[in-house]
Amino acid sequence: MQAQRQHQLELRRGLVDKMERTDVRKDDSLLTKRDQEGIVELEQTLEALAVAEQRLDEQLFVLREFDPDPAAV
Repeated sequence: MQAQRQHQLELRRGLVDKMERTDVRKDDSLLTKRDQEGIVELEQTLEALAVAEQRLDEQLFVLREFDPDPAAV
């Protein structure tokens, strides 16, 4: 999951760099419509990855807690 998150951020490195600029942080109207759409898409992707990671963590917890042989997990 972390590798996928890094991959998504690298795919949009230019946009991420632009988002982190202090002038853009103060005034998001400096972003183009395409940039704003890209930000929304990136945020949705990162949120989906976070949810998937949380679900995976929950599944691993269940396996570790209820598995008769925890060394196998």
